[in-house]
Amino acid sequence: MNETIKTILERRSIRKYKEEQIKDEELKLLLKAGAYAPNGMNKQLWHFTAVQNKAYIYTISNGTKVKMRTMDIPMYQERAKDPDYHVFFNAPTVIIVSHDGTPRTTTDSAMATENIVLAAHSLGIGSCIIGSFNLFIDTPEGQAFCETLKIPTGYKPMLSIAIGYSGMEHPQAPQRKDDVFTIIK
Repeated sequence: MNETIKTILERRSIRKYKEEQIKDEELKLLLKAGAYAPNGMNKQLWHFTAVQNKAYIYTISNGTKVKMRTMDIPMYQERAKDPDYHVFFNAPTVIIVSHDGTPRTTTDSAMATENIVLAAHSLGIGSCIIGSFNLFIDTPEGQAFCETLKIPTGYKPMLSIAIGYSGMEHPQAPQRKDDVFTIIK
């Protein structure tokens, strides 16, 4: 099996990380992999913010937990009550993928995110895509914090990725559905 297919089939979300920070060269490769994702008309209307400042990561995680407590979603409420729950699973790096707000860039940002997590796996680095961080980012406090994160004006954070060396055994793939393919000749 070729290495690309193997990486796609083996990559899993990691939810426990070592404290050790990833190397600068690895971070630069992950960001470059994101920037090389397919995108509409090669406009490249995305922005990648790599956060390694623990206080900033905590601010986003805690702000998300505060918002989770107010939501009528039992799973979110339970997570928010747990003092040990961290939205990014204590990953030492978080990459935020933002876009300029036009409809096509949502897809572009998702493809860039996928490139990053596949590249991370290929380098032996764990990752987990986190969407719930937007619960905080979409608040007035979160919008103000985007300035601290130097997210360009007019750009909307879409997805975030917890990044770090795995602190857990490699999870097995859950069973995949058989009935999701149609081939028409």
